[in-house]
Amino acid sequence: MIRFIHGILREVKEDMLVIEAGGLGYGSSAFLLLFLIKHLRRERKFFFILTFSVREDSQELFGFWEERDRDFFHQVTFRFRYWS
Repeated sequence: MIRFIHGILREVKEDMLVIEAGGLGYGSSAFLLLFLIKHLRRERKFFFILTFSVREDSQELFGFWEERDRDFFHQVTFRFRYWS
């Protein structure tokens, strides 16, 4: 399980951040407010808490600023998955 990533921010898009770590570029769907994304600076060291989601139709890497945000995401997606 991927828990976090520490590397250099290489690319910033509205719905994704690309972080280079160990020579690989990891794209993560970012759960960040849009105004925060616009203020992120490329080429800076970056620490991002992650969760890897595997479904039958996709594999996605989601990123969060804090562990409590990731934990909330897990609670919401777990409940949605089993209540729908």
